[in-house]
Amino acid sequence: VSDAGMEHLFEGGSLTGFGRRLSSTDGMLEGFFNLLNDVEWTCEFIDLPKPDALPQFYHAKIRVKHLHETPIMAYSHMFTDLDGNALDLAGIVIEDGKVYKTWTEDLVKTGSITAYLSQFEMAPFMQELRLKRGQMEMRMETLGSVGYRCLVDGVPASALQAASGNADGGQMEFMGVEVDKGIVIRHWRMYTVGEDNDNTTDNMMMNMVTAGMIPDVIDYFDVDTDPSGAFAPGQPYRVRMRSTVPGSKVWSEKQYLSITALPVTFEMEGIMDMFGISLVDTECKLAKEVVNEIDAQELVNDASFLNITNRSVTDPNFKMPPTVYPWTEMGKAVEYNFDRLLKTNKRDKGNTGLIRATKTRYWSEIIKNRFNKDAIESIRVAEDDDLEHIGNVSNGEKSGSKRRRLGTWTAGDEEGSYFVSIDSADRQHAGLIRAEHREHEGRRLADGRRLGATSWKFDVGVTFEKINIELEIGAATMKVVVNYCHQVTPTLTNWGACQTGRAGAGDIVKMEGYASGKQIIFPWPTVSMEMGGLLVYDNTAAMGVDTKQQVFLRSVGARGQHLQDNIGNVKMGPSTGLYEKFDLIDASGGIGQLGTDMRFWIKSHRNQYLQDNNNNVKWSASKGSWEKIRLLDAGGGRVYLQSYRGKYLATQETSKAGLLKCKVTIYRSANCRDGSKSFETTSSSGQEWKFDDDNWESAKAEGDCFQTEFYDEDEQESNYEDNQWEEGNFGCINFKSDLDDDMAGLKIWAKGPPEPPWEGNVIWSSTKIDAAKWQILQNTPEQSAAVSFGDPLLYGGLTFAKDVDIIFDFGASFTTELGAAGANHPQHGLYLAEIYGKGIVEFGIVSLYLLLKFNPNSPWDTKYKDWTMCASVGYEVDTWVYTYRDDFQIYCQDL
Repeated sequence: VSDAGMEHLFEGGSLTGFGRRLSSTDGMLEGFFNLLNDVEWTCEFIDLPKPDALPQFYHAKIRVKHLHETPIMAYSHMFTDLDGNALDLAGIVIEDGKVYKTWTEDLVKTGSITAYLSQFEMAPFMQELRLKRGQMEMRMETLGSVGYRCLVDGVPASALQAASGNADGGQMEFMGVEVDKGIVIRHWRMYTVGEDNDNTTDNMMMNMVTAGMIPDVIDYFDVDTDPSGAFAPGQPYRVRMRSTVPGSKVWSEKQYLSITALPVTFEMEGIMDMFGISLVDTECKLAKEVVNEIDAQELVNDASFLNITNRSVTDPNFKMPPTVYPWTEMGKAVEYNFDRLLKTNKRDKGNTGLIRATKTRYWSEIIKNRFNKDAIESIRVAEDDDLEHIGNVSNGEKSGSKRRRLGTWTAGDEEGSYFVSIDSADRQHAGLIRAEHREHEGRRLADGRRLGATSWKFDVGVTFEKINIELEIGAATMKVVVNYCHQVTPTLTNWGACQTGRAGAGDIVKMEGYASGKQIIFPWPTVSMEMGGLLVYDNTAAMGVDTKQQVFLRSVGARGQHLQDNIGNVKMGPSTGLYEKFDLIDASGGIGQLGTDMRFWIKSHRNQYLQDNNNNVKWSASKGSWEKIRLLDAGGGRVYLQSYRGKYLATQETSKAGLLKCKVTIYRSANCRDGSKSFETTSSSGQEWKFDDDNWESAKAEGDCFQTEFYDEDEQESNYEDNQWEEGNFGCINFKSDLDDDMAGLKIWAKGPPEPPWEGNVIWSSTKIDAAKWQILQNTPEQSAAVSFGDPLLYGGLTFAKDVDIIFDFGASFTTELGAAGANHPQHGLYLAEIYGKGIVEFGIVSLYLLLKFNPNSPWDTKYKDWTMCASVGYEVDTWVYTYRDDFQIYCQDL
């Protein structure tokens, strides 16, 4: 990974991507002072005191500079200056031919929490807040007084903290006195590893130092004399850490602008108050890996005083602020910040975000350059979903600007998922890159020539847990599918791999590669031959549902109730007794993989089987095709139960809840006096009113109110930072100074009605609705029945296919696939796990196949002398309405 120049993806621990986190610079000051206890002083002639110790609790304002790991990524791929040169991204500084990332941060150190509020110039209106307790970290992004996307996860020690925790025998020397901007500062240099390497007790750290992965030199500067009095003697002034290994990219510097001591009692509430954070959009989530960590739970408890708005959940018109990616040019984030800059420039020229942005060349050039403004417009998805950007070549004129087609972009069903398609009609990016980085031809902004004369197509699909890539060049095809553990809610498909310790957040749990080439060997009727190869790493192939224990089927839509066989009736019930216990009997000829062809018979305590009887949910004594249930991954450890007719088992609620009403009254004068106007709603998702009259000074709320948002006249929209929020019912309140005689709208949320006891029916649904999601739980009602049956597999195989077109699109296909799988046993190492052969015949809408599998029995003991052979046959009929499929194990024998 390091040789490929991608080591920055792993900064701060788990795979983060896009260089979003830079926790490698955390703890620089504390790490330096920790190292002081272990260093050997080389100062022989002058008796100098060690640098003064830090205050125990303090607030520091800091400017950070960090060497860019991949300089070519420091330039815009969307915008240029008037000479056609690619703009530096906001926050990028180039000095002496080296490219640096820069940002500012507020650091607050308390007794149990260390907080970092980082401000990046690519996101001038938002900040990233990180609060650390031990090895746990709470992260959120803030806009005004609201925090978004709050997550608690583990985080390893930073590079300097690792060095300070493991180093022994380092050296320190006094380098002299310097003057910086009129301030006299002392310069100290520390070598984290001494000359005698035998004194280094941690071989891992020594190897990292030798490889240039962590610093071996730390320069510390503190204040001797400041004539202005702004800095006190002994105050930390600058810390710089670097590696002297040739080619190393380890170089970071923190310039301390101020350090202020804090009281001993200053904790989470004081931190949030200092940073102006009083709300979070939703409750903080715990990453799966840390749900049982005490420090993680404590962080959530410490932040429980923050009010929750739930706007992203309850308000369908709410626009979530974009994720902060400080060193990556994300189109939608650029569009959001550009629009906000234009609005703010008209209404509030003193806004700190506007001032911050206009000081950067990046945002200034975008705002004033007409071509860059056109590029912004091209980011907004056009009606044909073509992604277009400005360039030095044109693919047709539009609105007087030169544009070029980059492919099509389509949003996926899940938030954050999308699909991109590019073909041979698309053009490369245009523009110029800086001369000092022209050696990066792969990223150089080309002149718009087409990518070769051969027709080709490139498709990418991205979700939180999967990446699909397909490339077609002429008659050749290559497909790659990558599954990885999602940080928050791994799906049931990779649940075991992600949760049993075999894989962590961001780790790849399945990767498939397939390449093939097709050649027409007879023109009419068309006969083509295709030959391909496949390679599959699968850490989930042995994932399934444990059929050895009885299970409960808990419905998401029925508020946690369980499926019942209630004396022959299909019902839902709250208990976990005999009526709710079921056996899952494998109907797929062996352990199947979730999401493909794993099917079961669901048997009740009365030896009855769940059945799709022409769209009626019944219990049946039969055990045939009508009773086979296919399990599909529904995310978050849940599944869909699909019948042979393609329907999904679901619940349908019939119980009704009474609505609650909230009433808010606003007044002309303070203290709820003079003229008034009232607004009422029963909506728990929020109801909005806007008006031209802004001369209101106070308000009160009564009834059953959840929260109220009062709109500042400047923006007159939800989520504006100058808006005022009030929770629940409240007596008379006066508007804050920003809203006094400047309130021109409000939004009211009534309390959600109390849930009545659940009543309803069990049905077959045509679509994957939320009420069709189920949890499969073991006899212990809170334990998932998803288990791992074996070792990760590595498949390799060859495929041979012959297609015959008979008439129009109707034809026949004959495919043979031969392959083998290897696995890695935790005790016995690598072994051959399977040899298989599969023959498939497709004729129109009908597919038939025969599968032969040969598996060795404990090969490390039997030396591959004992094998089991199993044969299965199956079919699939794909009609306009349903897809019917089934398979049968016809033979299984020990050899």
